[in-house]
Amino acid sequence: MAVTRRGLLGAAITVAFAAVVPALAVAAPTVSSFTPSSGGFGTVVTINGSGFTGATAVKFDGSGATFSVLSATQISATVPVSAGTGPI
Repeated sequence: MAVTRRGLLGAAITVAFAAVVPALAVAAPTVSSFTPSSGGFGTVVTINGSGFTGATAVKFDGSGATFSVLSATQISATVPVSAGTGPI
């Protein structure tokens, strides 16, 4: 499962995760906000929302990012070099 949210100028943040127990229905994650709203590679972005437990990937415009799930409602991710610079 994955959820994508677009920023002001259309750049995308995608959060993906796999269900740990396939027999259980798992709600898709939602992204409600993120900060900062722009930045270049190496910028640490805080992603807020819900359903982040078990996240398996975070992408900025399709480029995989290193990330840490801080809680079920927050992820910290670093913008990769391949994502470029600009609004999120």
